[in-house]
This record gives sequence, C-alpha cells and structure tokens, in this order.
Amino acid sequence: MIASSSRLPKHSFSSDGVEIAYFDTGEGDPVLCIHGFASTAHINWTYPGWVDTLTKAGRRVIALDNRGHGDSEKLYDPAAYHTTLMADCSTISASRRPPCSAIPWARASPPSSPSAIRTG
Repeated sequence: MIASSSRLPKHSFSSDGVEIAYFDTGEGDPVLCIHGFASTAHINWTYPGWVDTLTKAGRRVIALDNRGHGDSEKLYDPAAYHTTLMADCSTISASRRPPCSAIPWARASPPSSPSAIRTG
C-alpha cells in the first residue's frame, strides 16, 4: 500500500498501560520513523512524502505517534513524559523481526536513544 498524501489507517498497542498509535505500510526491510517534538507521524513522515519515498524504495514503514502526540493517549502528569518512558518505540521495534532501522526526526533522537539501547 503506497501512502500518497492521505492519512494511513492507524493501529495501537499498549506501552506500560498507555495506548500508542502507529501505522505500518509497505513491504521489505522495516524502518521505524520517529516524529519530532510537538508533531505526529503523519506530519513528519506522510505529508512531506517520506512514506512514499521509502515504500517505493522497497521498505516497510512503521511510524508511531509518541505518547501525548497525535492519536496516542494524552497524559497530564509531567512525570509520564520522562525520557525513559518516551521510548515507546522499543515495544514496537522489539516485536518486529528482522530488527528495525530507525530514523528519528530532529529532536526525536533523545527519546529514541533508550530504545536503541534496550532493544539491542
């Protein structure tokens, strides 16, 4: 399925009791796309054309909305956004075989770093 500029259907999973929304499209080696601060998976990856580019290159694109962003559950306790908790991508990447490559968007790299450490 090629994304074009339309919104892709989202799925969700629970990460420590928090519902995290994500989309999964394309076939081939998976790449996990992590959006930037105050954004969403669609704003950073679908609308600019990155999903189209990656799927046309034969990659499977998995992109999540970080906790409190986009279609993921909103939390109102600042402690729920500690960097060790923001690594929700570890849950999704740990369930994928083969392991995912990850592409963080600008400031998304600090929250994604613990994920890389925990998933090996």
